[in-house]
Amino acid sequence: MQREWDQAQGLRSMTPASDVALQHTAVHIEVAANFQLACAALQAWIVAKDLKQEQLVGISAMETVTDDGEAVLSVIYRTQHEVAATSL
Repeated sequence: MQREWDQAQGLRSMTPASDVALQHTAVHIEVAANFQLACAALQAWIVAKDLKQEQLVGISAMETVTDDGEAVLSVIYRTQHEVAATSL
């Protein structure tokens, strides 16, 4: 019954390993005391990893708890890129 309601609402769940489009997608997460530190760490990781512009799928920001939680930044990226891809 719940699954039928979810489908009627347009909701779905997906396991990345089972979806062909997401097989070459990965996530990197940075957790720090504040967003400035998390941003600096994420930027350094992106530069060290030499991610190309076309590889970035999305970046999200959140906190570990509602009040005074640690900053959490995650980047979803493609693990493969074209030879002519644009550097960040």
